[in-house]
Amino acid sequence: TELQEEEMLLGGALESTEKRIRAKGGNIEAGSKGLREELKKVQERVTRLKKMDPDGEDDSSTPGAEMDADDMLLYDDMESKSSSLKRGYARKCLFLTRCPSVLCLHIQRRYYDPHTDRMEKCMQFVRFEEYLDLSPYCAYSSGDTLWAAGSSNPRLQAGRVKAEEILYRLASVIEHRGNAFGGHYICYRRFGSSWFRCSDNRISAIPWSTVKKCQAYMLFYEAH
Repeated sequence: TELQEEEMLLGGALESTEKRIRAKGGNIEAGSKGLREELKKVQERVTRLKKMDPDGEDDSSTPGAEMDADDMLLYDDMESKSSSLKRGYARKCLFLTRCPSVLCLHIQRRYYDPHTDRMEKCMQFVRFEEYLDLSPYCAYSSGDTLWAAGSSNPRLQAGRVKAEEILYRLASVIEHRGNAFGGHYICYRRFGSSWFRCSDNRISAIPWSTVKKCQAYMLFYEAH
């Protein structure tokens, strides 16, 4: 969840801050006080949510125990090939085996600033398109060969076929105006070929040229 991600982010920031203060011989307790307090608040919220849902999913099961045929696509291939361990360079690749009917993209704008010892908001503009092709980010199978459309590895390219476009159309955008601790949310919603700006009870028609300039916080794409 978003809270758990924030907990991990703050935990990592706290650890790096304490190392920096320790190297300089400073007071760790005083130097990281603000960060510790914020991490404690997030941890308390996570604990309360877990108590509200005691029957939540357990992710500690054996790999593959809850996987279906699509999820096992690469796992089976990895298990079937045995080789000796050796050190080398690797490229991490995240891709999809199944596409959702609605794709939700969350842009993480909160980050820890060690200079101010607090969470800040990233104000950088993130460009997004009205149409999104997911085919370069999907995994495919061609006979016994597994490959990702966006991979440049020659071994994974063997036997691949040209992937068809998997188009998604932008349905709505959520924009956050404010800082890392508060502000106001505005929703931009497409209806047919028109766009509307929704801010509380105020709704107005706007052109796409205005929508694409907003400071996006969440993007929702529908399968086209």
